[in-house]
Amino acid sequence: MHKSFDNNTIYYTIINKKELDFINTKNTEEKIATLQAKYVLNCMLDYFNIPKSEIVKTELGKPFFKDQAIYFNYSHSTNFIACAISKYNVGIDIEETNRVITDTMIKVCNFNKDSSLEEFVKREAFCKLTGNGITAFFDNSTYENTTKNCFIIKNKKYICAIWSDCLKPLYIKQNLKFNKKNYILSSSP
Repeated sequence: MHKSFDNNTIYYTIINKKELDFINTKNTEEKIATLQAKYVLNCMLDYFNIPKSEIVKTELGKPFFKDQAIYFNYSHSTNFIACAISKYNVGIDIEETNRVITDTMIKVCNFNKDSSLEEFVKREAFCKLTGNGITAFFDNSTYENTTKNCFIIKNKKYICAIWSDCLKPLYIKQNLKFNKKNYILSSSP
């Protein structure tokens, strides 16, 4: 059953990687996680009956659909994959709550040692929205003066941030779940 794709909504899902253990190759963990994230993205496209299009990358590596007016972004941590699709540009990041903030994270994201993991997740998702990447020098003035929308989803296991270019209020929906038996994306009650 396909659902309509609403203009003012960002659809996202967060999946435990254990649910995708059927995607396993002799590649590195990073490559496996990327394959799993692309699988989740394809399932979301199928769910909304959105035709698949070639994925290309900007010069700085932000993926986008070559011939499609649908935006997406995905992220993964040790145990989770987060994926967002929308008719507006999006950036998403997910980190597990037990992740320790390192000196490298502080330097790259240009924030102080007292900053929270949530602030790091927000900054990384913002970099993914703008397409500058986390390795580019983080511009605090652009980040602090943005008029874009940020949504935080968190629980005991993870913190997830989703940024959007849309200037008007958006709806965020996470009623997209995997059916463990046959891995078909379906709407949850």
